[in-house]
Amino acid sequence: MPGSKMDHFNTSIQGWFGFHNLYSEIVAKADHGAHFVEVGSWKGKSASYMAVEIINTGKRIRFDCVDTWRGSEEHQDPSSRFYVKELEDRIG
Repeated sequence: MPGSKMDHFNTSIQGWFGFHNLYSEIVAKADHGAHFVEVGSWKGKSASYMAVEIINTGKRIRFDCVDTWRGSEEHQDPSSRFYVKELEDRIG
């Protein structure tokens, strides 16, 4: 539907993100053909926000996400309170 905007869904994603205004401003100021790279996108909360912002502008902006998809050391250490058991298969 022309003129409709995609709703943000990043609030339903577990993870960390607190730079809504910064991401929105960067996308608004970017030219068609810009290229953004997010380094550290593990769970996708910030990446999903950025992607929706890009979609809603209608601009042709390339957006790449770079991550090991393994979390940090504390996510891989069974003795840590931040341990993520589901990562065992990815680390192997």
